[in-house]
Amino acid sequence: MDPIVVVDNLRKWFPIKKLFFTKGWVRAVDGVSFIIREGETFGLVGESGCGKSTLGRLIVRLLEPTSGTVYFEGKDVFRLRGRELKEFRRKVQIVFQDPYSSLNPRMMVFDIVAEAIKATQQEIPEDMEDYVASILEKVGLSREHLYRYPHEFSGGQRQRIAIARVLAVRPKFIVLDEPTSSLDVSVQAQILNMLKDLQKEHNFTYLFISHDLAVVKYMSHRIAVMYLGKIVEIAPSDEIFEAPLHPYTQVLLSSIPIPDPKIARSRMKLRPKGEPPSPINPPPGCRFHPRCPQACSLCAREEPPLIEIERDHYVACWLYARK
Repeated sequence: MDPIVVVDNLRKWFPIKKLFFTKGWVRAVDGVSFIIREGETFGLVGESGCGKSTLGRLIVRLLEPTSGTVYFEGKDVFRLRGRELKEFRRKVQIVFQDPYSSLNPRMMVFDIVAEAIKATQQEIPEDMEDYVASILEKVGLSREHLYRYPHEFSGGQRQRIAIARVLAVRPKFIVLDEPTSSLDVSVQAQILNMLKDLQKEHNFTYLFISHDLAVVKYMSHRIAVMYLGKIVEIAPSDEIFEAPLHPYTQVLLSSIPIPDPKIARSRMKLRPKGEPPSPINPPPGCRFHPRCPQACSLCAREEPPLIEIERDHYVACWLYARK
């Protein structure tokens, strides 16, 4: 599969200001590179505050980068202007974590979905009502929901409306920023299965952002693990769960709860040392080294490169870079 998105050494630092002076920087995303292939689901997982959502917003150009770039279909996203930028806005969409805050409470469902079509300057369907109703049916809603307001729906239904708004403009690439984290388990399963069915039908490419490892494994073809603004490991979904290489990935996977108490008691649980450092003043070298049980002196001095250890399996760790 050809890459549809290429992220190249992307950085986003947020200034910390006091009066008119910059006291420091929050290094939310700090030198991230990877590719997303057409038709796949690329999972992005990590602790809260590691920079996952910031990275997603950079890719869809809701934020401007400090440095680096993103290529979509071979074009530099941050250089697009005019008609090319409008076409990019149509092809690249995002579904946010909180469906209630991402929907206008003063607009009915019909207007919410129709506005997306008009905003991207697409050809307006002859019968807009029939078109919007057909989109709602794809996400499990019906025509009778057209003229209701967001507050009249449950959380799962609101997220379906947000997905319908995205589908209406016929995108190619969709960023899913924790789309099910605010929903209960049964509704989560319905939404995830619906997203997989839509991907098969329309050949969508997804960037799936989540802190829920089980959900990421179910949805993703490949997974990237992020820690404190850096990508520390990228691998196919099954491989990263069966044979994680980076110590941080191993810690993450050992934290997954097991429903059988006997197995849970017998399993060795890895616990990192101390607390996560601040993105304002990250440690030198490998950012995980102050908490890593396998850290060496080199880890504190130099940042490890992200290298391919096995086919399509990349890791940034001196345990493997020195071999």
